[in-house]
Amino acid sequence: MELVSSFNINSYIIRYIKTPEPIVLDILPEETINNVSTPQTCKLNESLHRDILERAVRLAISSRLSTANTKDKGEK
Repeated sequence: MELVSSFNINSYIIRYIKTPEPIVLDILPEETINNVSTPQTCKLNESLHRDILERAVRLAISSRLSTANTKDKGEK
């Protein structure tokens, strides 16, 4: 990714021409992510890896917290 402009760039929007494939780090024996259950490498530009990792961690924490809150309330 490269931004070239004669103006100062304060923000930008990234659009994908196709939906990125899931990034799977380990074998998922009993589940899939978009029909993928084996380790896959990221095919996106390396400059995006940190953002993807940070977002994945936030989603995982949020998912665990909501699951814990549901169990604490006695719901299934």
